[in-house]
Amino acid sequence: MSAASRRQRGNDAARWYAAYCREHGWPHAEATGSGRGGVDVTGMPGLSVEVKATAEMRLGSWLDQAARSPGVPYVVWMPPRSGRARVSTWPAIMRHSVFGHLLADAGARVNYVHGTADTVNIPQWIAGTVKQSSPDVLLYRHRGADREDSGSWPVVLPVFLHSHILAAAGFGGPAVARERTGT
Repeated sequence: MSAASRRQRGNDAARWYAAYCREHGWPHAEATGSGRGGVDVTGMPGLSVEVKATAEMRLGSWLDQAARSPGVPYVVWMPPRSGRARVSTWPAIMRHSVFGHLLADAGARVNYVHGTADTVNIPQWIAGTVKQSSPDVLLYRHRGADREDSGSWPVVLPVFLHSHILAAAGFGGPAVARERTGT
């Protein structure tokens, strides 16, 4: 795949995710396009989102990149063979410590499952968990991760569940959109 087609795939993924966000309570979400510094989607106050569209999974460096901008850092990943129709089931990824604070703010509880790079294929796992009435959240220990520092481990969950938790924690979503429009 050429550099131009990789860049186009990334731009498409960011636009599709921004469109999903506009439909789910962030009416001002807009993709920034490649080559521009900062977050990949603007118009989501208090959030720092990176959108990735690649086969190579580099969760740690992606999360580090998201953390460079102000706001709650997270990554949305469009894995291979995913597209616009599946945005709600793309993996949303954030550090366990950050996710724990979101859960507390949202007053939410989740069922964690544990996995490692050797035991879990994230796109396959996401496909299986979205079929459940109450999707699981994956606490993912990557190769070489310190077992004692689980706060830095990535947490993976489907975009639709992540959006609900963000909204419940006060970062937008349908309730905030209703307050802003008075409906």
